Amino acid sequence: MKMFPVIFTLLVVSGVTSVLQAQEKHFWSLDPTKLRIPDTPLSGHLHGCPDFKPDLSRLFMASESLTFSNYGTSRSGHNITIRHRILTPTPELENLKFTQPPSENETSFNVPQSSVDVSSDTIVGGRGHYSSTESFRNNFAMVLEFGTIKDGKLPGGIYICLPDPDKSVIAGRFELIAPQLDLIKGTLSLPPVINEAALYLGWLASYPPGSPFTDGCEIPVGKGGAVGSYQTMSGSAQNRLPLCRITLTQQHRDGEFRLQECKPGWHLLFLAAGTYERAERDPQKPAFFPAGNSKVYGRGDFNLVPEPRLYAATWIEVKAANSKNHHPIKLDPAELGIVKVRVPNARDGSYVSFLPLNHEGILPLPDIHAVSPFLRLRVKNSMADPLSLLAGSYEFSCLGIKRTVQVTKGTTTTVTLVRE
Repeated sequence: MKMFPVIFTLLVVSGVTSVLQAQEKHFWSLDPTKLRIPDTPLSGHLHGCPDFKPDLSRLFMASESLTFSNYGTSRSGHNITIRHRILTPTPELENLKFTQPPSENETSFNVPQSSVDVSSDTIVGGRGHYSSTESFRNNFAMVLEFGTIKDGKLPGGIYICLPDPDKSVIAGRFELIAPQLDLIKGTLSLPPVINEAALYLGWLASYPPGSPFTDGCEIPVGKGGAVGSYQTMSGSAQNRLPLCRITLTQQHRDGEFRLQECKPGWHLLFLAAGTYERAERDPQKPAFFPAGNSKVYGRGDFNLVPEPRLYAATWIEVKAANSKNHHPIKLDPAELGIVKVRVPNARDGSYVSFLPLNHEGILPLPDIHAVSPFLRLRVKNSMADPLSLLAGSYEFSCLGIKRTVQVTKGTTTTVTLVRE
């Protein structure tokens, strides 16, 4: 009988020793300047898992998240998921180095939002299982880096320390399958003289070839400026269509855009003006359904309607996987010219569409005329509304009639579409 307390004490000491050994393996600190990623396979300890060694052959990376797991083929195990907007499977991960210091305010909107979830699943009674998740938001220290793609693999390293009572820490090296996704990105500058209700960053492509596709991301501007992050809803990794993200900072309305998951081929990137009109609600839909087409929070009962102004347009050829295409966009109304289009034989409601030519003076994808509502006009009384365009060469089309028009800044050009 006397041996039971002794055995119990030994078990407790053994358990504590294993935790202490794991803690000694990697230094713990919430000061990221003191963290050095070791040149050893990723390991560490998490709450409830004193010896965490993830299966590095089963890494999972989704948009804005990276998960390490030791589940293997068992339903029991632990995983740690890091979420941050830089964790997007694009070629930009190459040679990326990032440091995350703890924030005094876990929910501050003045710092990039990042979080860590530590989850565990434990088999209970051989059948059911118990799950638990502990989350940390901005209050941890992390050092993350990626190397150069070689032989289809992207090396990476991470050192992360969590502020839990167990002082959870993981550190070491890992490899990812190199992202085979193409990226179009650039800076975006909206000067104060741009007094539009909204802008629309759109693109046209053929996915697959011969199947025109268009989408875009609206930017509410108005009198208060545009600040924040805006993202399309239709593009996603699930349907393998481009996903656009726009981030604007402060009242200067400067920021960047990222168009991810682009397939090789030609893409037309454009920036057009828009306005908001209140939408009519469909009585057949539930009241909580948005009535309009606006994708911006708080504007669900409005439609984003094109205005006849095109501030920027450029053709971009994505040539190969892992390509990086940088295209800055700076709006300048002084660079616009005006085009008046007359179509004597067109019925009211017919469309006049327009597309820019590339630097070689050709239209890379002629099958995408009139696909985007921001690149077409309606005819009324044989005329379309006057159109403001960035200076350059364009092809106008209506009723199968096509004309090349040279737009000059500060001047008005009139074109008539008739069969010769």
